[in-house]
Amino acid sequence: MLGAVVIVLNLFCKKPMKPELKEIVKNALDDIKGENIVELDVVGVSDVADTLIICSGASNRQVKSLANNVID
Repeated sequence: MLGAVVIVLNLFCKKPMKPELKEIVKNALDDIKGENIVELDVVGVSDVADTLIICSGASNRQVKSLANNVID
C-alpha cells in the first residue's frame, strides 16, 4: 500500500523561501528512501503556500518516518 507525504513550505510567510530550505526537505525525504519526490511552485495559485513538496512511500510506516525525518 502506497502513502504520500505533502510538505507545505512558506506557510503564510511574506518573505520568499530560501532555496536551502527546499534542499533540506528534499534531502530529508531522500535519506529515508522517499519515492517520486516532486516540488511544485504554487505562487499565484495558492494563498497559503508558495511551494509544495510531495513524496510517496511504500507503506504507512515509511510515510510516517518520512514526515518525522523532515520535522527533525
